[in-house]
Amino acid sequence: MINEQYKKALIDVYDNGKTVFPRNLECKELLCYKFEIDSPNDNVITINNFKTNLNYAKEELNWYYSMSNKINYSKLINKIWSKYSDDGLIINSNYGERIFGKHKIIKNNQWEQVKNELKKDKDSRRAIININSYFDKENLNSKDIPCSLAIQSLIRDNKLNWIIYMRSNDINKGFRNDLYCFTEMQKKMADELNIGYGKYYHITGS
Repeated sequence: MINEQYKKALIDVYDNGKTVFPRNLECKELLCYKFEIDSPNDNVITINNFKTNLNYAKEELNWYYSMSNKINYSKLINKIWSKYSDDGLIINSNYGERIFGKHKIIKNNQWEQVKNELKKDKDSRRAIININSYFDKENLNSKDIPCSLAIQSLIRDNKLNWIIYMRSNDINKGFRNDLYCFTEMQKKMADELNIGYGKYYHITGS
């Protein structure tokens, strides 16, 4: 159950985290931390004082599906994301635009590309969506560099397993929202492929 893993992670960070100062911001850190849940339906934290804010998480997911990177998508998105925007208008790191949007380099968006790869080869290990990309290195002074690196999709036993690789992840609100959004995407992909739901893995470097 994700509640037990999440509680353990909070304790681990508190008891064993090392203090570091990225961008002069003090935080406690554990390296290469992993969550593993058996089903993407187990995606809501219900621990007192650490509960997933479902109203916000659903709004963030819908924002991603809209492929808009503008913070004026809704009042709630603007309230949360305005402090991360470099220009007060857009969010460079918006996952939806990067996952579902069209790009000059590839013909299909990454979502469709991965789905087509898995339809062609159900055992493929190449079904990868890149989120943090090479062009982000050109703007490292931005307040808005994607925390997520990539999503790998693996079909095994006719179930879709979903692996999220993060460069860093805030264990408090950030993880709770990412968990909800990415597992909902996992279910969406599995439904579109007409296969079962496999495991969800969430791996973060910091």
